[in-house]
Amino acid sequence: EVARSLTAIGKSSSAVAGDARALAQILSPPPFGRSWEGWAKLSFDAGTQANGEVKAYTIVGPFQDVGGGLARQEGPEAEGESFADENADYSWGDFEVRPRRVVPAWVQASGVPLDLYVHPRTESCSYLLSKVSFKDSTKSVVMRVAATGMVRVMWDGETVAYSEDVNPRAVLDRLAVQIELDPGPHLLGVKVCSSPLPDDGRVRVRFTDENGADLSVDASSDL
Repeated sequence: EVARSLTAIGKSSSAVAGDARALAQILSPPPFGRSWEGWAKLSFDAGTQANGEVKAYTIVGPFQDVGGGLARQEGPEAEGESFADENADYSWGDFEVRPRRVVPAWVQASGVPLDLYVHPRTESCSYLLSKVSFKDSTKSVVMRVAATGMVRVMWDGETVAYSEDVNPRAVLDRLAVQIELDPGPHLLGVKVCSSPLPDDGRVRVRFTDENGADLSVDASSDL
């Protein structure tokens, strides 16, 4: 009943229609996917998403959070390193830290399930990176981010928003940034840091216009 009510609000012209649609998707059971056909047939391409959700990412982590981890420029963000280096190796101790491409089919409305890709997650930081692009006629977008833990958002390598509050869940969007677009693809980056306490381990990014209407987005984990 709640999901149906949110869906109805999502079809209206309300200022919270986009938020209602996102909540309705989270509360509704995800559709069954295709049967597992093996790694050889697995696709890392997400295709155009009409609902504005980013489903293709490269994840790099975990990095030890020994203090100030959210602001620290490390791994692919460190001096002399590159977000696009798919062969980079930032391993430490017994933990292998290399860029890993996310499987888009496993990214649901609740976001990217970090536990599938990152261990250990408590008291650690990770980067989620994506190359995003929009229709040539799109001049301005609003990027909306939901994340557990602490979060810092980057656009083309520059920090545009951050929150040091530690959130155990990622249901509602916690950050929104309006961006005036230049032509061509752009690099989206999200750095998340977890506390000693467990959380749901989710990150979600979606794009709307300034009125909250969904925008079609193309995203690739091939940086």
